[in-house]
Amino acid sequence: MFVRYQIVRNTLVAVVVVGAVVAVAYYASRPPKAPSELQSPQNERKRESDPGDPAPTPRNPVAPDPPRNPPAPTPRDPVAPRAPAPRSDKSDCLTKVRRMMATRANAKKRKDALGTTSCKANLYDDDGDGTWDRAKLDVDRDGTWDEAWSRKHGRLERKLSATRQVLIWNGSAWQPKTK
Repeated sequence: MFVRYQIVRNTLVAVVVVGAVVAVAYYASRPPKAPSELQSPQNERKRESDPGDPAPTPRNPVAPDPPRNPPAPTPRDPVAPRAPAPRSDKSDCLTKVRRMMATRANAKKRKDALGTTSCKANLYDDDGDGTWDRAKLDVDRDGTWDEAWSRKHGRLERKLSATRQVLIWNGSAWQPKTK
């Protein structure tokens, strides 16, 4: 019983494949239509039936002359860098990262959390508790990390790479850390 259905199935598959090959060969062998031949048959019937219409337009109209001074083609570099992102100031970037550090972590690491803004921020959830524990910031996107943030004892600490200064977020502003 199963063999009979298998034979029928294989026959149907063969018919479909042969039909597809014939269709592709047929459409590949036809010459492409000119744009003037792509008019709908309804428009042609209307044109033929309207006696008040002046002489019909020719099927192959003469192409207009090309412009005398065509614009020079502009070379495109296939490996062109991305367009620079609109610049935002540093305080805007720091505010965004500070707000993101307050949100729930949905992964162990989030690279370039701010997207294509002027600064780059990677966020980390080191202990897997669902809060962001660390952040690294590249404020000017030059490839070096300018700041490293961490959450210690429930407070945000910000370490500046250039000066090695440590700042603490007190809820409204950054203050230097006292020892």
